[in-house]
Amino acid sequence: MEARIIAAALVPFLLAAGAWATPKKIPWDPNCAPVHRAFRATFATERLSAITYEVKPDGSLKAFGEARFTDAAVFERSLGSPSNRWIVSRRGAWSPWEEFGPRYSGCKLVAGNDPASRSGSRYTADWHGFPYEADVEIWLSEGDETVAKLVRRYPNSNWQFPFPNALIVYDLDPASAAEPPGMALPE
Repeated sequence: MEARIIAAALVPFLLAAGAWATPKKIPWDPNCAPVHRAFRATFATERLSAITYEVKPDGSLKAFGEARFTDAAVFERSLGSPSNRWIVSRRGAWSPWEEFGPRYSGCKLVAGNDPASRSGSRYTADWHGFPYEADVEIWLSEGDETVAKLVRRYPNSNWQFPFPNALIVYDLDPASAAEPPGMALPE
């Protein structure tokens, strides 16, 4: 009898855990086509780098991580680690789809972009990278060809990073993606 009561009491928790682990079905959003196209072009470049920053509540930034993408490899390191050690992996192709659906949905072009600015359009969207989700702002480059930067704001306690707000800045200058000295390419 006691085992049944305990089992019955656990059912809501098990159902909630199962719901959290099940990805949402995200439909394709045609409004996100310019965003996906810009990301595809960004990651199609032979070399690029990305720096991830923690966005603190006062708006200040703290560098968190760096990634350098070459034609064959990705070199990553934590900028907050005393060892500052690089980790290398094989570079894969970027796709607008992740395992459970499109990466971006609910894309909206932000009105009032400054025409005198060298940057391109700015979008708000929902980002999906199971099991994470975030509200995102995306700034495209001049001519809307590539992604310049983005800010992810994680609305709950399920963060991809050890902080709730992240800025990722992309640099398409090939010199920014030089292989770290002494690092071997992955087999």
